[in-house]
Amino acid sequence: MVQNLTLMQNNSNKKPACYAPWITTYESAIGKINPCCEMQGWMLPNKERKSISFEERWNDPAMVKFRETLLTGELPDGCGNCVHNEKNGATSLRQEYDSFEEHVELDKFKLIHMDYRESNVCNMSCKMCGSSLSSTHAQIEGVYGKTGVMTNPHNLQMYLDRLDEVQLVQCLGGEPMLTESMWTTIKEVKRRGLEGQLDISIVTNGSLLHKNEDSLIDILEGFKYVDIAVSIDCIGDQHNYWRQKNTWAQIEENCKILYEWKQDKENVNCAVRTAIGWPNAYAARDVFDKFKDMDVEQRWNLVSYPMGLSLPMLPQEDLEKLVEHWKDYPEVADMFANTVSSPNVFETVGEIIKLNRIQENRDMTFEQAFPETVHVYNNASKHRNNPYLG
Repeated sequence: MVQNLTLMQNNSNKKPACYAPWITTYESAIGKINPCCEMQGWMLPNKERKSISFEERWNDPAMVKFRETLLTGELPDGCGNCVHNEKNGATSLRQEYDSFEEHVELDKFKLIHMDYRESNVCNMSCKMCGSSLSSTHAQIEGVYGKTGVMTNPHNLQMYLDRLDEVQLVQCLGGEPMLTESMWTTIKEVKRRGLEGQLDISIVTNGSLLHKNEDSLIDILEGFKYVDIAVSIDCIGDQHNYWRQKNTWAQIEENCKILYEWKQDKENVNCAVRTAIGWPNAYAARDVFDKFKDMDVEQRWNLVSYPMGLSLPMLPQEDLEKLVEHWKDYPEVADMFANTVSSPNVFETVGEIIKLNRIQENRDMTFEQAFPETVHVYNNASKHRNNPYLG
C-alpha cells in the first residue's frame, strides 16, 4: 500500500496514457473485471463470481501494475482496441476519457464514469455478439439456463453510494432498456436532485423506448446533458439479418421519435453508432447515407473482436474497392486504405460456424444479405470440416 501511494505521489504531475483505472471500472455480467470495456483479456477473472469492492480493485497487484505502465505514457498490450481505432481514424474510448481530466486525482479512485452492467439481458442476437452480452444468444447456445440470463454478482448499491463523484452515467448492456438497474439509477439520481450536474449516455439497440410504465424520454428530462446512441450497422433487411429479424421497422420509427424529441433541446444529442466488420463493410455506408442530412452524430468503430469478423480478413482487392465505395466519407475511406489484408482462415471459419448457428433465427441467408462479401463467407465455409481448423 505504501509503495502504491508513493508511486502515485511521485507521478502526480504526469498525465497517464489513459485515465480509465482512475475514473471507471468495467465488469461483465459473468463477474470478470477490467479497467474499461475495451480492454482485451481479463485483469481480474473473478472465477468465484464474488463481489469485489472498488478498493480491492484499486489495490489489486495487477491493477497497480497497469496504472504504473500508464503513468510511463505507454499503453499496455491489452489496450489494442483503442490503438487500432485511433490508428484508423475512429474515436477511441481512451480519447473519450480525456474529457474527465480536470476531475481526476491520481492518488485514488473516483467513480467519475459510472458503467454498471446488470446482466446480459438482450432481445437481440446480433451476429457479431455472443452469450456474455446477449441472453438471446445464450438461449441459442444453451447456456445460463432456460432464460439465458446471467446476472452481475456486484451490487448496484456499491455504485449508487458514490453518485456524488459521478460526472457521467453510462447505460449499456446487453440492452440497457431491459435492465432494472438503468431505471433504478436514473430514479435515484433524480431523487437526490443530482440530474442537473450529471451527464447521461445511453447506447441502445433502439428497439424500445419504454419499460413497463416508464418512458425513456420522460425520465431523461432535467439532466445536464443527454446522449443517446442507437447501434445501427446496416439498414432494412440487412439489419434484420445482422441483428435480429423483424426489428428494423420499429427501430426506424423509434429513431424518428428520438430525433423529433431532441429538436428543441440544446442539451440532447442523438447519435448513430456503426460497427464495421468485413460482412457489412459495404452495407454500412447505407447507414451513413440515411442519416447524413439529419442533425445526428455519426459514430463508427471497427470490429476488432472477434478477429474473424475484422476488416483484415478481406482480400486486398476488396479493401481497394471499399476505398472507392466510401469516397464520400473520407475518414472511413482512409481507414480502408490503411487496412492491411491479412486473412486468417482459422479465425474466419470460427465466425462462419457461429453465423450459421443462429441462421434459423433469420429470414434470409448471408448471400442474400451481403452479396458483396459472400465470396469471403464461401471461401471460409469450404474449410468448415477441415480437422486442422478445429
